Amino acid sequence: MRGWMLSLMIGASGAQAASFRPDLIKAAPVFCGETTSSLIEARVSDAQIELAMVKDVSDLASFAEGFAKDNGHHGFAFGSCADHRQWIVSTPAPAAVMVQREKDLVIAIDKLRSVCATYDVDGLKAETNQPVALIHADKPTGGTRILTLKDDFTTLSLTCHPLDKSQDGPELWTLIALRTEGTPK
Repeated sequence: MRGWMLSLMIGASGAQAASFRPDLIKAAPVFCGETTSSLIEARVSDAQIELAMVKDVSDLASFAEGFAKDNGHHGFAFGSCADHRQWIVSTPAPAAVMVQREKDLVIAIDKLRSVCATYDVDGLKAETNQPVALIHADKPTGGTRILTLKDDFTTLSLTCHPLDKSQDGPELWTLIALRTEGTPK
């Protein structure tokens, strides 16, 4: 039984293959509405997440993967809430492609290589509120890239120019809030 679905957001065009995203499981309380925390507080930095609550789905993994493909996404996750509801999510990114670790930003270039023709990392300067291009890569190469963070940025983003949707233009995949207004450096 495929069950019923209430989609909270509507997706885009079809994608190639989707990958399970175990890093999104930590946000289950947010997806289930069991906490007032945000995805930022749950340390999920994906800029686009499609969420659907489903009921009575016997093969939730396959259903979630199909949901990702229907949304034109490369990543998915699924789980159950304490009240026995089930949730599925999909994301354009096949993995957590940009992760903040203390004063470093780790970019998983190996995860970008198969899906991005190019990618950009930009930062928002705290003093001027002006965007600054930090990285532009015409072809993702290598395994990981580490960027040391400076205190003068409030937000960092990663934009992918997808291979399978080149006619649609770039997609914002990751948005990391380093600090908010009034937060000390």
